[in-house]
Amino acid sequence: MTPAVRRQICSGKPRMNHAQQQSTKKLMLILYFDSAGVILADFLEGTVDSEVYIGSLRRMREALQRKRPLLWQSRDFYLL
Repeated sequence: MTPAVRRQICSGKPRMNHAQQQSTKKLMLILYFDSAGVILADFLEGTVDSEVYIGSLRRMREALQRKRPLLWQSRDFYLL
């Protein structure tokens, strides 16, 4: 046991490494997918209000047009 570890144990305070420190940022993942796979993984920071959510839906629409053009053209899909 190294002297640094011994001091840590004796002090009674566990030392937190970078991975164990709590983050103060809020992060939310909105995942849009269908049976063929992921259409869009949208990471949103901070408070998610209606404007932020509408922006996410617009990005999903663009991703759907780009990744599933036949589905987009047929208009035969539902958002749940």
